[in-house]
Amino acid sequence: MHFPTVTDLLLPSCRAPRKPRGKLQRSILSSSPERIPRQARDDRKAFTLIELLVVIAIIAILAVVVVLTLNPAEMMREARDSNRLSDLATLQSAINLYNTDAAVGAASGTLGNPNIVYVSLPDQTLTGSATSTCSSLNLPSLPTGYTYQCVSPAASRSTNGQGWLPVNLSSLSAGSPISSLPVDPTNQSSTGLYYTFSPQGSSYLVTAIPEGQKQKTALAANPEIPNYPDVMAAGTSLTASPLWNPQGLVGYWPLNEGSGTIAYDQSGNGNNGTWSGNLINGSHYAGGKVGTYSGNFDGG
Repeated sequence: MHFPTVTDLLLPSCRAPRKPRGKLQRSILSSSPERIPRQARDDRKAFTLIELLVVIAIIAILAVVVVLTLNPAEMMREARDSNRLSDLATLQSAINLYNTDAAVGAASGTLGNPNIVYVSLPDQTLTGSATSTCSSLNLPSLPTGYTYQCVSPAASRSTNGQGWLPVNLSSLSAGSPISSLPVDPTNQSSTGLYYTFSPQGSSYLVTAIPEGQKQKTALAANPEIPNYPDVMAAGTSLTASPLWNPQGLVGYWPLNEGSGTIAYDQSGNGNNGTWSGNLINGSHYAGGKVGTYSGNFDGG
């Protein structure tokens, strides 16, 4: 049996109250972060491997869609074509200014030799003001009586008549309208992408070859040189160049028949062609990249 002590009787308020026990305390304790294992709390904040793989897959799919939609390679070709159009306009403006000054005796020299096709390709074997016939560049053959001219890399862009363009723009009364001669953005003989200049007295023709589908399609619909829908041109005489002169054209076959065995020559020379070999998918024609049709054959 327990008998109360003096302390129990006289000082009941000095006793420490008992802490509550029950569901409330257990609830508070169970929700305390100190009671949750560290690994469990870390797991709540991290991505799972499957989630990461799904995100990576979505990003990859979006990247492929963007590349297919924008087609960066074609965009680069179109950008270079824009440079070509700008360069041809610049050269045309500069040469026209030269002709204006030359007409009143304010500019010296000529536009060049009418029997020479001047190209923007430098001859790497040359130095200084030396010139060559570009024999090492494997350029397309010219009609009898015509030659090419190349200059050295150092002189290629000079505006004093020693650059690839033989016009002395520096002799203009107001000075050269351009600081250096433009050249093709690619400027390689192996690709056929370079500029040409052909003079005929005070007339001339500057040409370039397009790369992008947009420019090729536009030229196919409206050729700048008749019968040559794949040439960009600027100048005052569309027949100045022996390379793109319809008078020296053997034949022009646009392949727009779409069926049959005859490819008609639309140059006016009457050199119609006849398809031979095995049919592919029942026809000698397939869808074209520029025009409606293209030739489809196995070489047999």
